[in-house]
Amino acid sequence: MIRKTLLITAFSLVALLIQILFGPWLTIREIRPDFLLILVLYVGRTRGKIGGQVFGFTIGLIADMIGLGSFVGLSALTKTIAGFGAGLLKNRNHRLNPVLFYGFEVLLIGLHYTIFYMVNFKGIEISSQLLFLHYILPSILYTGLFYFVIQYFLPPESE
Repeated sequence: MIRKTLLITAFSLVALLIQILFGPWLTIREIRPDFLLILVLYVGRTRGKIGGQVFGFTIGLIADMIGLGSFVGLSALTKTIAGFGAGLLKNRNHRLNPVLFYGFEVLLIGLHYTIFYMVNFKGIEISSQLLFLHYILPSILYTGLFYFVIQYFLPPESE
C-alpha cells in the first residue's frame, strides 16, 4: 500500500513537471494535453471511486495553486469528477463492451473539458457551438490521443 502511494506520488511529480515543462511546447492553437487528467483517470481506474476523486481533487488543487489552472478550485472540481467517473470503471474493462468502456472514458474527458471551458468562458460572448468546436473537441481529441497511447504502453495494473 505504501509502495503504491509512493509510486503515485512520484508519477504525480513527473506529470506536474511534464505539464509545466512540455505543455507549452505541445500547445497547438491554445490547446494542450492535460497530463494531470490522464494520471487522474489512471489512478481512478486502479484505485476506485474514492481514490480517484481524492487524488483528482488533490492534484487539481495543486495545479490550481501553482498556476496551471485558471480559477482556484476549478481544476480540483473537474478532476474530482473525472477521478470518480474513472473509479466507476475499476475492474470493468472485461465485463463491458470495449466500445462502451472506452466511450465512457472519452465521455469523462469530455465532461472534464466541458465544465472547465464553460466556467472559464462564462460571461464572454461566445456561442456554445464555437466553444465546442474550438476548445472542447480539440482538447478531448488531443488529451485522448495521449491518454490512449500511454494506456497502450502502460495499462492500469488492475486489468
